[in-house]
Amino acid sequence: CSFVAYDMQTNELVGICLNEIKSKNDQHIINEPNEKIHFILHLLDHMHKNIDLFHEFKTNSLLHIFIINVDNNYRGYGLASRLISASIEHAKKLNVGGAYAEATSFYSLNCFKQQGFEIYHQINYSDYDSIHLANLSGQCQLVARLT
Repeated sequence: CSFVAYDMQTNELVGICLNEIKSKNDQHIINEPNEKIHFILHLLDHMHKNIDLFHEFKTNSLLHIFIINVDNNYRGYGLASRLISASIEHAKKLNVGGAYAEATSFYSLNCFKQQGFEIYHQINYSDYDSIHLANLSGQCQLVARLT
């Protein structure tokens, strides 16, 4: 249920939206040996600590948009919004009740807001870990919407 954007003239990949369908009964265990990836996964997991989106949207399945990226040279053409929109439309066809993502930048947050996502939780990077994230300003937001 993931989508990509290609430049047809250069045949280069210029955008990607990696998604997964999450079930209410899925077990979520972080078993990652790489320290950096383990840290990032815990930060993203922390975003959901007190929020049950399955209950919020009264559904047993959710679309998780876990990576949205558009090449810098192709930004400003609405590619990210079209990739997110295609993902949501596909989820609707599968009767998925809602969609969520962890917006890690201002750019991605704006793309999600344009698609009707609302902020359900946010963490300031420096408040979460002032040592590992000392040079990182901004926030991580949990955004979600009905499909």
